[in-house]
Amino acid sequence: MQDHDRNERRLMELFKRLHHILQRDFMRSVAPEFKHTALMILLRLHHADKRGEAGSRISELASDMGITVPAATQVVAGLEAKGMVERRMDSEDRRAVRVTLSEGGRKRLKPVFLQYSEGFKGLVESLGPSDTEELIRLLQRVETYFSLEAAAKRPHGEDPC
Repeated sequence: MQDHDRNERRLMELFKRLHHILQRDFMRSVAPEFKHTALMILLRLHHADKRGEAGSRISELASDMGITVPAATQVVAGLEAKGMVERRMDSEDRRAVRVTLSEGGRKRLKPVFLQYSEGFKGLVESLGPSDTEELIRLLQRVETYFSLEAAAKRPHGEDPC
């Protein structure tokens, strides 16, 4: 039991440090002009853009970031003032507004993703093919475990987004 508890603490600490390194330190080093939440919103919009989505509602961004709608509105307004995002009327619901990356936002994020990609390329080279495959396999199991745990704890019928 003691080993189990020790391993649990080691995993929690490792995931916490990795989260901090990847989302705070590394991303801050490649895009220092953005605060953490603004950068996470830009990344979310970038991924939506790559999937061909028509942007995100501010309420969706707030939910994803774990912040209030007024806080998300304030961050989006700041990004809009910097020319990074645009607000557009939702084509399906004229009462709703969708936030998308602007062309300027896409251009500014391009080098950020190149640097981010280079970081992972270095990791793959450092680990080698066998350890990389093993890490991918284990992380997929971790993702599945936590996805199932989250789904089991979510009230029935609640949309995870």
